[in-house]
Amino acid sequence: MRGGYEHGRISDDHYATHFGSRHSFHVSRGDYDHRRFWYGGYQFGFIDPWPIGWGYSDDVYVEYDDGGYYMYDRFRPGVRISINIL
Repeated sequence: MRGGYEHGRISDDHYATHFGSRHSFHVSRGDYDHRRFWYGGYQFGFIDPWPIGWGYSDDVYVEYDDGGYYMYDRFRPGVRISINIL
C-alpha cells in the first residue's frame, strides 16, 4: 500500500502540532540507507526511492494526503515519496 498507514495513524491533535508543511526536519543519508526514520514520536519506513535532486540537508515534512502518509521536500514542490508508520 503506497502512503499507507496499515501500522497506525497519527491522531488529529498530534498531527496538528507536529506534522504538515509548517513542521519541517531533515532526514540523514543513514536514515534512508536503513529505510526508516523517527520523527514526531513515530517511526516511519520509506516505500519509494529517494528522488533525484533531493538533498539530505533539505527541509522535508510529512503530510497525510490521498489516504496515506507522504514526505515532501520544501525546496522541490510537486514531488513526494510514499512512507508508512512502522
